[in-house]
Amino acid sequence: MNEGTSNKPSILKQVARGVLIATVIAVSALVVLSSLVPRANPPAVQTLTCIQALAGAVQGFEDVYEKLPNVSMLDFETEGLEAVKLITVLLGKEEEGQGNIQNPRQIAFLTGRMTKHRKQGGIIFRSDYEADGIYDSWGNPLRIILRSPGQSTLVVPHLGKQVTTSKPAVVLSRGPDQKWGTEDDIISRTDGP
Repeated sequence: MNEGTSNKPSILKQVARGVLIATVIAVSALVVLSSLVPRANPPAVQTLTCIQALAGAVQGFEDVYEKLPNVSMLDFETEGLEAVKLITVLLGKEEEGQGNIQNPRQIAFLTGRMTKHRKQGGIIFRSDYEADGIYDSWGNPLRIILRSPGQSTLVVPHLGKQVTTSKPAVVLSRGPDQKWGTEDDIISRTDGP
């Protein structure tokens, strides 16, 4: 028997065994690592994205026009007449016959998930052109708090504390439990640029 031939099966077995062991180790490592990484809550992530889009839209409006959108309330939920007015301005969809145009350049400051069903979350439209409100992933309207005209900071009560920010707006969601003032509420960024 040729010496080279007799070693082939044993070398192949060793290579196969090595590959198998390496595969088992790699899969085990992936399982352990994946258990250590916190899993994202897709509805919460989607809601946070929507919240940040609305807060960013107000910031963008202020950056361009050097003022906040003109609304009659500074703290309201994102459904109803006041919300529709704000959303229409931020979408750049004001029409000539609507009176004082706040966004004459018709800039779409607000972008995001657009849908026809509240439970899907996002910007809800009652028609192709007319917004109805903005909702979180659990079908609830968001809450927006705008900075008072002439003020440089906004103070928002949240979870028993006063959150102070230089941002022009703070946007909140009730979160998964659908109740205001609980630990799972979702809030827009209040720090940084």
